[in-house]
Amino acid sequence: MSDPADALLALAEAERRLAAEGRVDELAALQAERDLALAALPARPEPHQVAVLRRALSVQGEVADLLRTTRDAVAAELARVDQGRETLRGYAPAGLAGGPVFDATG
Repeated sequence: MSDPADALLALAEAERRLAAEGRVDELAALQAERDLALAALPARPEPHQVAVLRRALSVQGEVADLLRTTRDAVAAELARVDQGRETLRGYAPAGLAGGPVFDATG
């Protein structure tokens, strides 16, 4: 794909696919390709590139929405884990020191 606008659209669609599949750890690998495509764009896009770039921008908005949803789900799960930990502490006998934990939050 020689047109950088087309490359940006393809990258945005790949990012959307990864985000939708929950494979967010793979998104960083696309950054270098995006940087190259952006650098290859002319200072003023050609008329045929404008619609493609608008579409790429729209898809990037969808990616951002998917990532926000994923972030919120992870935050909610962490809150549930933390609440569960606090609940379990309530069942410990009085005066009993807590056992080992797997993180620094205690």
